[in-house]
Amino acid sequence: MKVFIKYISFIYLKYFFIVFLALELFFVAIDVLNNLALLPKSANLVVLFVVFSAASAVPFLLPLSLVFALIISLILLLRSGELVAFYALGVSKNALIKPVFIISCVITGLFVLLQCTPAAYAKDVKNSILELSSKNFFSFNSAFIKNKNNFIYFATIDEMNKTAPFAYIFEIEDAKLVKKVLAMDVSFSKDKWIAKTAYTQILPTDLALGKTALSYEASMNYEVLEGFEPRLLSNLNRSATSYSIIHAIATIYQTIGDDINIALIKTSLYLSVFFPFFAPFGLLALYYYAPAIPRYSNLALLGFGFVISTLCVWGLLYVLSRLSSSGTLNAELAIIAPIVVLGSFAYIKFRQAR
Repeated sequence: MKVFIKYISFIYLKYFFIVFLALELFFVAIDVLNNLALLPKSANLVVLFVVFSAASAVPFLLPLSLVFALIISLILLLRSGELVAFYALGVSKNALIKPVFIISCVITGLFVLLQCTPAAYAKDVKNSILELSSKNFFSFNSAFIKNKNNFIYFATIDEMNKTAPFAYIFEIEDAKLVKKVLAMDVSFSKDKWIAKTAYTQILPTDLALGKTALSYEASMNYEVLEGFEPRLLSNLNRSATSYSIIHAIATIYQTIGDDINIALIKTSLYLSVFFPFFAPFGLLALYYYAPAIPRYSNLALLGFGFVISTLCVWGLLYVLSRLSSSGTLNAELAIIAPIVVLGSFAYIKFRQAR
């Protein structure tokens, strides 16, 4: 490995960890102060709150830290004259930014992988600690879902044990209710919700005097619903905005063909997969606007402009994501398209500097 690559990588990583740690500490301090009255008296829960508060801030602070680290590194290299020295030694502008770009891509990729794990639900756990009931994280009420021609209602679901005391299934044909099922002792096993006992009311299709009236049936091991593990039902019925990548993809797949609004889940998925790449593309685009020598530039004003530009672009993407989660804008148009445009712009600047 060339010496300049080691040096640039060291400088960038050093300031990345400094900035990231500083932003994390600042965010956690503000979060603790805002929720000071709601914090539990248990010291263990307070420590857990701090940990999960820091984890919940990573999706927002990591991209900013990656870009801010480049800005600080550039300003210091310009001030010391090291940047122009690298150029004088024959190091091209593209060669100098490549190690930084690769490092930011690797860190971003690791973060995306982390979003496939339960770490994606750090915000939910943090909120459950504030509610003084960790049970709220593992159980939820009033799950209502449409699956094919059936409307299914769960009164309460124990997410940890994957059970529900009862569920109602309403079967619809041609906009008419033809069957109502009360399923008792429902549990999730082998990708299916199975009830130990079920009581079915079959409504007559022809409501006329003298025709067949209501009929009743009782059955064992009744299949209530296929797929939709407890976490997926939670994703569809909670107002939370955090979902792991795996659960978000599974939920979208399970709801194909059903009239269910999944705008919030799609937004969460795209935020986890595409939004973090704002950092590698953003720092690449910023880098080419830095001067080679500081003699004719105000470094303080340059750094301020870079920071404001980063925050404006990040803020615009955040606003678009909020509009997408509410269903106002298409998720692909609000999240994926801006990242693609930013990446294309960065690539054009890279090609122009060859």
